[in-house]
Order: sequence, then structure tokens, then C-alpha cells
Amino acid sequence: MSYNHPELTARTLNSVLNFFQNVTLVHNGSDKKHVKTLHDLFPNVKHLVLSENRGFSGGANAGLRFIFEQFEWAFFITNDCEIKSVGELPTVPCLVSPKILIRKTEKIDSLGGLFDPVAAKLKHCRSEQEFNNSKLLKYAPGTCFLLHRDIFKATTGFDEKLGTYWEDVDFSVRALKSGFPVQLDVNWQIQHAMGKTCRHLSLYTIYYYNRNKKIISSKYTPLWKKPILYKNLAVQNVKTAGKLLMQERWEDVKTLIHAWSDD
Repeated sequence: MSYNHPELTARTLNSVLNFFQNVTLVHNGSDKKHVKTLHDLFPNVKHLVLSENRGFSGGANAGLRFIFEQFEWAFFITNDCEIKSVGELPTVPCLVSPKILIRKTEKIDSLGGLFDPVAAKLKHCRSEQEFNNSKLLKYAPGTCFLLHRDIFKATTGFDEKLGTYWEDVDFSVRALKSGFPVQLDVNWQIQHAMGKTCRHLSLYTIYYYNRNKKIISSKYTPLWKKPILYKNLAVQNVKTAGKLLMQERWEDVKTLIHAWSDD
């Protein structure tokens, strides 16, 4: 999936075409000139062009819906990644997280993720044991994942109201609650450029991140533990606000307050 940045997308596609023949590029509201550039560079790739940016959730749903009309499995990847290796398809429907490496290094970004709703915290695992042995909720980071069609049907895909951030956590938990495993396969490996398309935009890193953290943590916290959750959220929000104030980022403080108050 791509939103502008054709040079990043071209690099991703070149890596994907080393391993797959049936490839679909989702242009998630990209400028027409960028769509044309990529179409000319990759005429043998299927191009699904969305007229507007639907956010991560909407763009991912559109692409997955298109793929699952034809195939049972989809390997989803964002345009700031490159594939290093692929493994075998699982024998049962599941959601699979690959081994994700940081940029051009062998340093691990994640081996799957863990979600503690009461603490309102996520954690990227750094070892297979950490992921497999944890009693916390498991999730597959949205950067890249392998998915079976039955899960998409059962969950109806990502929650498009969330837009971007925490949508992968919510999707993974709904897959788990629908009876499907969320697992890790280190034979699937990618390099991740670490969110080059939105990491400096406050709309994403402050508003969507903090709003969706509150929504998803509350959704999966039992009623009797919600006071603990709200205390944890308050502490985290005060710390974030303090850092922004120290840096005199007044507009970002307003954005954070907006995130607190929105549902």
C-alpha cells in the first residue's frame, strides 16, 4: 500500500517482485502524477487506485478485499519496507507476524507485539520466546503481516473509524476473539524504514496515537479494571503534555488535549 513517495514504493515493489508474481499496489489517494509514475515503472503489477486517502485502515481494507476475491492468503506490506525472505504458508487460517528488522541493519524492530490493555501499553517483542510465552494479548504490527481470507471475513477487516495507529492491535485482538491464532514466523523477514511517511506529523503521532490508545485500551479492559486504566492513561497523558510544554510545542499540546476528549 502506498501514499505518494513513489521512490519508496518503487523500492518496496522491486523487493516484492523478487518473491511474488501476483502483486497488487494500492494507491491510497496518491497524487495522479505519482500513480502514473509507478504505473509506467510497473506495468505488470495490478494497480488499485483509490481516489482519496482512506487512512491506513481504509486503504488496507480496500486492498485486502480486492485480493481475497481471488486468493485465500494475502501478504500485506507498507511502502517503507523491503522483503528479505519468505516462508511457507501455514496449514490453518491465522494471522502471522514476520521478523521485522530496522532499516539496513540486523537489529530487530519486532518479532510480533504484545498488548496490555489495562496498562494502555504496547510492546514489540525482541525474541521468539518473549512472544510465544507471554500471557498478554498478541498482535501483528500493521507494517507487514500474512493473513488468511477467513479472518478478514470473520472480523470484517480493520476498523476504519480508527484511521491510523492501534488499528492493528484492535484487528489482532478481534482475530483472537474470533478463534484464530496470531503467531510469529521468523522465516518471513522484512526491513522496515520506520514510518517515513508520517512519523513527523502531529496529526498521526500525537492525535491518532493517543486517541486510539484510549479507545482500544478501554475496549478491551474489563469494567472492574477501568479505574486502573484511567489512572494509567492520566499519568501517561500528563507526562506527554509535560514533554511538549518543555519543548514549547503549544499547538501539539492542543492536539493532545483534543485527542483526550475525542472518542
